[in-house]
Amino acid sequence: MRQRAPSVSSKLVRIWLAPMAAALLVGSSGPSGQAGSGEPPSSASGGSSPIDVRFAGRDPAIALAADEGVHVVYLDDSQKNLGLTYRRLGPAPAGPVPVSPPDYRLSGDPSAPPVLVLQPHGVLVTLYNAAPPGQYDADVRMQRSADGGRTWSAPQAVHDDREIRSRSFFDAAVSGSGAVIVTWLDDRDGRQGLRSATIGPDGAVSRNTTADPMVCECCPTDVLAAGDAAWTAYRDLEDGSIRDVALARSDGGTGFVRLGLVSADGWRLNGCPHSGPRLASAGDGTVWVVWFTGAEPGIFVAGSTDGGRSFSPRQPVAVPAGEVRRVANPDVAVLPDGRLIVVYEASGSGRHVVARVRHGASWSEPRVIEAGGAYPRIASDGSRAVVAYTLSGSGAKQVVIRDLALLLKESS
Repeated sequence: MRQRAPSVSSKLVRIWLAPMAAALLVGSSGPSGQAGSGEPPSSASGGSSPIDVRFAGRDPAIALAADEGVHVVYLDDSQKNLGLTYRRLGPAPAGPVPVSPPDYRLSGDPSAPPVLVLQPHGVLVTLYNAAPPGQYDADVRMQRSADGGRTWSAPQAVHDDREIRSRSFFDAAVSGSGAVIVTWLDDRDGRQGLRSATIGPDGAVSRNTTADPMVCECCPTDVLAAGDAAWTAYRDLEDGSIRDVALARSDGGTGFVRLGLVSADGWRLNGCPHSGPRLASAGDGTVWVVWFTGAEPGIFVAGSTDGGRSFSPRQPVAVPAGEVRRVANPDVAVLPDGRLIVVYEASGSGRHVVARVRHGASWSEPRVIEAGGAYPRIASDGSRAVVAYTLSGSGAKQVVIRDLALLLKESS
């Protein structure tokens, strides 16, 4: 049993939403594309200018290009059927380009959004949840583009069993060898388990392996790759419906081996929280995990300096307090200057995307990035960090892509 971090005071985690939300909002009047216009605003093509873009759509996934561009896939509901669409922002902007076939039925579950990764030599790989024509249950489908997103391969399943069943809550990362490591959940053995496969540089999918035969039924997974090692974090399921976060590791392209719990929170729940963990790695090799737990409810982070075999006591990042009734859907990343950042949703008088930055052993005050935002995700590459999320308001939903340097420069 690991020691739990002491509970944080309500002062430390208080998020001033109303009436002080306006004072904390960053760039709420920044560049904005017209919903349904089909084109990003002029800042999308500003060369080395920081990215600050929004356009109609939802559930974005992003990958950073070497030339300061940003690759984006997202769900577009302006079509007859919900479809996956690609854009490139920054230098040499491109799109929108339809990706998924028009007769595919995408699931549209915001807790299982699309995934986008960039293989060596600029090959884009996207994964998404969809049911092909004539099939009710959704599969995890993969498509690749070797020409910068202009054209895409035909959809291909990542699973090697041919039974019709639901498969979802997937993620992917690129290994040091250039292979794409994929994890997802399915119940091929009679229970919901954590499965994995690799996609080679030629697009070939490997034989599937099982990382854990019994996991929480509908919480997203996450994958992190660093050199020849890879980790997957997921919500475990133990006897008595205990749903704590666990970690598994793969070395040299082999299957994942479960290492153990990140934190023994002891969250007992007869249901599924639809909230998975997220991973990040630091330059010194530290593996960070952020997650939500309903045991002493809140968002917590813990780090491992021995490759995931053990973790430091968890640190609280956000807990419900005052006007904040719920915190959820966190993500974590390491900024170019080495600081740790966590973004998450906070709900009370509305839903907000909030960020906190770790300075040494302490955390910054919560900072509202945008009111109305949901499901934030960060992409970072050592030289920059970009956040993407869905914005809901009175009109159509919007995809928002923003350079974190813009959002955090005043709080550095």
